[in-house]
Amino acid sequence: MILDGNNLAHRAFHSIGPLTSKGGIPTNACFGFTNMLLKIMQQERPTHIAVTFDQGKTTFRHLLYDAYKGTRKETPEELRPQFPLIKRVLRAYGISFFESPDYEADDLIGTLATVFAPQIMINILTGDRDMLQLVARGITVTLIKKGFSDLRRFRTEEDVRTHYNLQPCQLIDYKGLAGDASDNIPGVPGVGDKIATRLLQEYGTLETILACKKDLSGKLCSKLEQFEEQAILSKRLATIVRNVPLEIELEQLACKEPNYAALVSVFNELEFRGLATRYAPKVQQAPLVAQITPKMEQTAFDFGR
Repeated sequence: MILDGNNLAHRAFHSIGPLTSKGGIPTNACFGFTNMLLKIMQQERPTHIAVTFDQGKTTFRHLLYDAYKGTRKETPEELRPQFPLIKRVLRAYGISFFESPDYEADDLIGTLATVFAPQIMINILTGDRDMLQLVARGITVTLIKKGFSDLRRFRTEEDVRTHYNLQPCQLIDYKGLAGDASDNIPGVPGVGDKIATRLLQEYGTLETILACKKDLSGKLCSKLEQFEEQAILSKRLATIVRNVPLEIELEQLACKEPNYAALVSVFNELEFRGLATRYAPKVQQAPLVAQITPKMEQTAFDFGR
């Protein structure tokens, strides 16, 4: 399993209402993320697991196009301090996580999946449809649709084609043409979903479409001529990098016994009382904690308390 850490953290944050410790530390995203992690471990029983995160605000894509993701809202102030807490939880569980100042979490996922797919079946858990470009033999993408109970699995290229009328590899060509408002990828103005899909079904790739633009209608040809460089840039921005320099062996990602003392410590600190109680018997003389409060019982993820 490869988990899209940023995506899951944001989902947890927006799925659970405000939750803070007595010290005023926001904890809702960390609580929800932990419970999602436990549920996926129970459901999927992975033999190996990794989590990826974004590290910095700027990556190589911003150097190519400074307006990349320029329309995104800032990360909520209550969420920012929870990423270090999530990473503390992952360390206590013995789960490796990856981040890079130059690349996005998507690129780390693409690299891990590409490197290890020849050795082991890969399942990527995310809510980001951009990951569908990675679907291939040995690589499944599981999309979270709503909450954590509605999952859609794309196991094969045919699954992607059936749903989107394009092959996984064509999804980046599609964004080269139609753009992506959520990431502020411009594409070609005036080329929307239907035109982009039709062109790719007929010509296969963005490069072929641009080479054959003279065969298209005058208005469309003119658009492609005018915004050819922008289309190529847009495709590059949408393409997940699969060769980020990572020095990691598969065995380092093997699921292992958690550090129960560390888990009880962090869960007590964050006042995740049900989770702390669950692991306290695993720790000699671990301090037991009181029952959880009604406020926490009303949260969306109730399977880990």
